[in-house]
Order: sequence, then structure tokens, then C-alpha cells
Amino acid sequence: MWLIGSMMILWVIRFVKGIIKLGLFALIILLGVYLVMQNQEILNSFK
Repeated sequence: MWLIGSMMILWVIRFVKGIIKLGLFALIILLGVYLVMQNQEILNSFK
């Protein structure tokens, strides 16, 4: 019973870590896209 419990806890921790990594990755991509959009507006104003 203890072994199953510890394995479940390890699986949950791994799952949560995966979700956090995925979330950070998505956030970085969104931030990059946002910055490009902002810079395009600035570049267009120079033309």
C-alpha cells in the first residue's frame, strides 16, 4: 500500500512539473509574439 502511495505521489509531482514547464513555454512564446507585435507598430511609425 505504501509503495503504491509513494508511486502515485511521484507521478503527480512529475505531472505537475510537466504542466508548469508547458505553461512557462507557452508564456514565453506569447510574450515573444506580443513583443514582435509591439515592435512592428514602432517600425511602421518610422516608415
